[in-house]
Amino acid sequence: MKTLLGILFLMLLIFPSLTYARGHNYFHRSSNIYVSSFTHPNPSIHPSITPSPFRQNHIQKRLQPVNNSGIAGIVDLIQLPNNSGTHITVLGFGLKPGNQYVSLYYGNHTCALEPYSVDDVIGGVYTANQVGVGSTQANQEDNLADINSISIRNAGDFKLLACADIHP
Repeated sequence: MKTLLGILFLMLLIFPSLTYARGHNYFHRSSNIYVSSFTHPNPSIHPSITPSPFRQNHIQKRLQPVNNSGIAGIVDLIQLPNNSGTHITVLGFGLKPGNQYVSLYYGNHTCALEPYSVDDVIGGVYTANQVGVGSTQANQEDNLADINSISIRNAGDFKLLACADIHP
């Protein structure tokens, strides 16, 4: 036991940068929520890395089929610097090739339609490719903390096909 403690102490003396491991990329997975952040407490250890004035938040969630639609997917959200909004990417699977879809984000957790605003549309209407995959992305004005769910809907009738609860 004394030998192990001695080795650890010696490593800290020889490799002081090990004490800053908490400042490197942090990745946490909890029930399909992925959160990562980067801040480095001592930029002199890595001079090419400067501390960021903001903390970057990143969440990935699965889109779940609604009413046995067979449509699923992944949403990726990244908080933009200085609370200037969120970059959102939506990737849908099981879509009907050639059909048009739209993805919206909401303040509620169930993808229920709210008073509609064109600003709630993520990147506009998109079309599924020949293998039933479609995607859209855009920077939105709302911050990550204010976005509670994201959907895939049929562009023609707005029928809800898939939903992801971002902050359950």
